Amino acid sequence: MLLLTFRIREELYALDASAVVEVVPRVVPRVVPHAPAYLAGVFSYRGIIVPAVDLGVLLNAGPCRSRLSTRIIIAGDPNSPERLVGLIAEAVSDVRPLAKHAATFPPIHRPDAPYLGSVVRIDDDLVQTIRVESLLPEAIRNALANLETEIA
Repeated sequence: MLLLTFRIREELYALDASAVVEVVPRVVPRVVPHAPAYLAGVFSYRGIIVPAVDLGVLLNAGPCRSRLSTRIIIAGDPNSPERLVGLIAEAVSDVRPLAKHAATFPPIHRPDAPYLGSVVRIDDDLVQTIRVESLLPEAIRNALANLETEIA
């Protein structure tokens, strides 16, 4: 398995590279009034309205800093555009292999953080994995999926 690694402040995180559609430069999203704090807004990606999640805010580390290495990771199912999400993260730089028998610490199941996956060892680093499919609550995903029909 390949993992795309990134940082939130000084901590290393990763997500399954098979869930990554594209990594794009950071753009300023359109703010959505009254949205949860971690939802930085929405932006247009290839004609699709995509929610932008600031992973720093979501993970209680403060907003991601504007750096040259800060990117938006477009993740999800490219065949279901309503399931795409943009993840704002710092130091998005590496795709690293996870050894078949790598040491792992199982996910801690918390209702308020279903997106936290296992902690894995990659080389000398302990890396918290993020489960893309669990990032946005179902209510937000459904609202975004229905956006175009509500406007029409």
